[in-house]
Amino acid sequence: MKIGFSNGVLYKLDVDRWSKEHYKRFLDLGVNAVELNIIDPDHLPSLKAMPKEYLDGFEFISIHAPAMIYYDQDDETKRILAELELISAKLNIDSIVIHPDRVHNWSVFKEYNAPFAIENMDNRKDKGQLVSDLEKYFKELDAHFVLDINHVLTVDPTLQLAHELIAAFEDKLTEVHLSGYGPSSHVCLYQTEQEELIDLVKDLGVPIIIESVVSEIPELEKEWDYIQSKLG
Repeated sequence: MKIGFSNGVLYKLDVDRWSKEHYKRFLDLGVNAVELNIIDPDHLPSLKAMPKEYLDGFEFISIHAPAMIYYDQDDETKRILAELELISAKLNIDSIVIHPDRVHNWSVFKEYNAPFAIENMDNRKDKGQLVSDLEKYFKELDAHFVLDINHVLTVDPTLQLAHELIAAFEDKLTEVHLSGYGPSSHVCLYQTEQEELIDLVKDLGVPIIIESVVSEIPELEKEWDYIQSKLG
């Protein structure tokens, strides 16, 4: 199984999430996958500067593309996508995650050779949650699919939506985002004990990226150990 953390789980901490020590810490826990989070495009220069050897040992590497811009046929979009294309080739990226609610024009993605993937959205967004939403996007762009199980839970507490999304897009599924849900989004599963979320994704046969945000470094090991204990 390919499983690991997003470096975005460190965002609350006063640390440089792009420093080598954090990727070594991930690997020392036993992970073999990682996601590089640049939801804030201000992190793009740090990603560009990342030495490839920092990622040695990871068998799956994804990027979470900026989600604080709107993608359109404009200069800023084209600059960012061109840089992501170059970074993808340099770092052998497997998946680049896109928030569909931030896309105004899907055609711009077709100009770049990169492994784009569309993620289902949570209840804070006005679109992008349902099978019918994603069907429209996949007609616009031949992309992969990222299932965020936390996002599903915010939309449908019964989790029936998860089964519908998997049934509809299993052939496109390239990774899963996993985290707990509580008073805030993307909390640690060792705290919420929402084992049903792990059960839903553990046998899908695709990499799992843990997005549980930690408040201190030792929580990484607690979260890793809890999830590992439930994977069987």
